[in-house]
Amino acid sequence: MTIEATLANIEKLLNLVVANTSSPQPPAAPAAAAKPTKPAKPTKPAAPDPLEDDETAGDDFLDDEVDEAPPAKKLTKDDVRAVMVELQKATNPENARKLLQKHGASTLGTLAEDKYAAAVAEAKKLAASKTLLK
Repeated sequence: MTIEATLANIEKLLNLVVANTSSPQPPAAPAAAAKPTKPAKPTKPAAPDPLEDDETAGDDFLDDEVDEAPPAKKLTKDDVRAVMVELQKATNPENARKLLQKHGASTLGTLAEDKYAAAVAEAKKLAASKTLLK
């Protein structure tokens, strides 16, 4: 179905809703002579309106704010290697070696996994700015 056809269907449905809600109510029946009435039948409770649900009250799916950050991807040695190669190309191989040494490793294989994120962040920053470590 095309967008135009969908929009035409929506327009028709909205016109029907407006027509049904804006039509005058039928006049109330005149009060009849006092007759004994039967007890009213118990009615089922109305189903909760999904638009009024307490859990979603105030939620705006168009809201640009993100409530929580997506979980960080666990970096692998290959991820670190790729960033180090970028650093070497942007600056020089010695810069990558100095960065590894700064984080307590002589080679990529000896870099502790808990230091991957810090090393990658610094390598990206250095590669972007083409800064050399001293």
